Amino acid sequence: MAPAKRKAKAPQKPQDGMSGTDAASAAVAALIRRHNETPAQRQESITSILQTYIQGSGFSPTSIQALERAQYHEQYLWPTFLLHHPTGASPELLVSLLVLLNAKHLQRVLHSAWRVMGEHAGRLVTAAVELLDQTLGCAPQTPGVLGGRAPDGGTWVRTVCVHFLDACFGSLEHAAVRSACLPLVGIGLWTHVEAQQRVQSEYAGTPGLRRLAKHAARRTQMGKYADAETAASNRRARDLVWRLVCDLVALLWMPGRDEPLRDAAALAYACSLLSLFVTLVSQLATRRFVALLLRDAHVVELCVRAPWYCREDARAQAFRQMVDRLQCVLQVPVDDVSGRPMDAAECLRRRDASLAALQLAAFETRGEALDPLINDSGARLADPEVLAGHLAKLSLEDLQALARAVGVRTRLPWPSTAEGSWTTDLAGEIPVAAGADMAYTRDFLLYVFCQHYAHKTSIDGDEAAADSALLRNERLLLGDAAMSDASMRSRHGAAPGFAEYPAPSPLLPRLGLQFLSPLDYVHRNLELLQVEWAFGVHEDMADAVSRLQPADDQGTVVFNGWARMAMPLRVPLHVTDVQPPRVGERAPRRVRAEISVDLASYAESVRREWDVDVRAHDTLFLLHVQPPSDSCRLGVAAVRVCEVEARLDHEGAAGVRRFCVLLDPAQYQVDVERRREDV
Repeated sequence: MAPAKRKAKAPQKPQDGMSGTDAASAAVAALIRRHNETPAQRQESITSILQTYIQGSGFSPTSIQALERAQYHEQYLWPTFLLHHPTGASPELLVSLLVLLNAKHLQRVLHSAWRVMGEHAGRLVTAAVELLDQTLGCAPQTPGVLGGRAPDGGTWVRTVCVHFLDACFGSLEHAAVRSACLPLVGIGLWTHVEAQQRVQSEYAGTPGLRRLAKHAARRTQMGKYADAETAASNRRARDLVWRLVCDLVALLWMPGRDEPLRDAAALAYACSLLSLFVTLVSQLATRRFVALLLRDAHVVELCVRAPWYCREDARAQAFRQMVDRLQCVLQVPVDDVSGRPMDAAECLRRRDASLAALQLAAFETRGEALDPLINDSGARLADPEVLAGHLAKLSLEDLQALARAVGVRTRLPWPSTAEGSWTTDLAGEIPVAAGADMAYTRDFLLYVFCQHYAHKTSIDGDEAAADSALLRNERLLLGDAAMSDASMRSRHGAAPGFAEYPAPSPLLPRLGLQFLSPLDYVHRNLELLQVEWAFGVHEDMADAVSRLQPADDQGTVVFNGWARMAMPLRVPLHVTDVQPPRVGERAPRRVRAEISVDLASYAESVRREWDVDVRAHDTLFLLHVQPPSDSCRLGVAAVRVCEVEARLDHEGAAGVRRFCVLLDPAQYQVDVERRREDV
């Protein structure tokens, strides 16, 4: 007699003496044992666990940990996948596998999972790519591959798949993973580059690329080199990264932004796409053909102009940091095709050559109308304001003609097929002129020109790291991004019924990937030093400010509390000495200032602590404190670092302590140029 079909039950309540994780692990193990007899029962249990412990819990770390302790991946999902792979695994099985593997990736233990899967890991990568390809063919308002209409538009499945691809491209040392991933970033990507003269320039500079492109094109056409099914599969692999780029652009101005669930899910998906692009351009094996595609599609420029980039909430801040990281990695001075590092002189020669080509194209297209641009120097044209002043004389049609002449894309990279209908619902801020060809507006095209020919700060060579301020960005200390991912999710948790998928931190540099050049090695480690330093300081700073209890008293900040080592300055900081910069540098050689605190009203133990603990070469933090608000919950508007050089009051008369401090010259120069009034 065939066994009766039993319906999967909901998880039971934890027993006395068992933690929530242990009880959940026991419930999962019991559910697997009861439903492990037929393929239909296996599928039912996988679906039930996915809806209860994964998606239903909002990707709770506790639920994921319970599944890992029950060895759900090793003992159940992976054997089931190998059993069903020749005939096709279900989407629920694939998504469950990818979620658990992504959790291992965030825990830095994915390498152990690759060893378990062995040579079959390439099958899972191929299946994940096929699942992602299916979801990219669905419009946001239609049921996804898992069925039903999710409140987030069904983007969470794409987020899971993209995160897994990100993890795979970070594990190219495994042969099975490498053989499945590298076809996705081949030379076929250049077929989507609109400015083909840039592609022809790469062909002319690197012998063998043209022959490689012809061979790749044959593999996507039915004939001698591939049958119909193989050619179609190769075309889908070739187009996947391009479709992801178009999907990101479509997200930036998608409709329904006033719906919190869809907006948060779209932001999480956009951050996962940017993280994947950062991984692709952070190692030479995948950067070779992807970097030109991302530059041609103006991914960074479009993200900077998107509404998300200007918002100040925690989720949008993560998006902004990921965009900045992608921009920084794309500017690393290295030849994308050959992988050869470039020094400052070679970068300047390439920039001057591109500016000369722009001047020649301006002469051929507009003649006397752009005489100031044609006769100007390259150093001046590298200034965005100067170049924008010259190009502002052109109409949109003339600007488009000049862009086509120099190889700058003039149309928005937009998904074809059914997703093109989204354009009717887009907000008014999309940078597209009226018409059906998705051409850029005049203002955005000017912005693209200025960014394309602007002088990049990263080509300054090895001095770039030395000139970088220690506190490069005070948002590292003030924003929610200074907290860990788990802490941020606990404060801005997912709404009931909504799955907020965890993602890698946008602040941490990709130290586990291949370094592009020695300068890239220095920059990544410097960023890691800055982030680690910020994480260690943030908690102490927040504790001290909370003890001070800043409040607003008719426009003046008053402190209703006190802290032992956080004192209001007796008088505002006074800069006493600014020494001129060394030859070839911008920042001053040394910046001295004076600060003083009044300890007369404090106990003798506090004054003794200041006398003993604050010595020469110690680090102090100067905070601009204001009453807490929605935009500044901590109450700190600015942070600067200084080093104690000497104590000026040797007697300590009347409880006043005066110190001579050294400010960060690089940060001081930035504040002077930006005319910061709050520091």
